[in-house]
Amino acid sequence: MFNKIRRVIKKRTPEEEAEYFRQREELQLDHKDRFAMFVSAFLVIILPCLAILTGICFFALWLFGAI
Repeated sequence: MFNKIRRVIKKRTPEEEAEYFRQREELQLDHKDRFAMFVSAFLVIILPCLAILTGICFFALWLFGAI
């Protein structure tokens, strides 16, 4: 099992690393794309986490009779 994981997480060669950074520099996202990625990350990651934490807090308050 660990061999499968090790194969997936194998180190990249310096040539692959340089190719990755070259492609990343060529991509050049504009301001609207970056903003869209930020907003979608906020909606998909941050808001659900806050909702779950708020729910746990209210459950704890209800459980201990504070509400």
